Amino acid sequence: IQKNLHMMDGALAKLMADPEIAGAHTAAVQAHRNKIAALRATPAYAAFYERLTSDNLQRLSRLHGHFGANVFLSGPDAIPDEVARKDPSDDWFFTVDLPDKTKH
Repeated sequence: IQKNLHMMDGALAKLMADPEIAGAHTAAVQAHRNKIAALRATPAYAAFYERLTSDNLQRLSRLHGHFGANVFLSGPDAIPDEVARKDPSDDWFFTVDLPDKTKH
């Protein structure tokens, strides 16, 4: 993996040495940052961001390997608190019934 990362760094450096590519990259990064700031300034996206970065979803993000596919189709509210508090290093599995309608 380290070798591949080093190769990618070299490829990126080579691309960024071209002023036109570097300028386009800088402009694209700034456009994305501006869009993120504009979205986060709206109530709906501010609430969405707050939910994504909540303690509960941070905890659940470390448990993905323990969940069956139906959990992902059902959404995070299908996971009971006692499951969300389980140790990610333990060997366990959790799933739910297939939902009638997915949450995404």
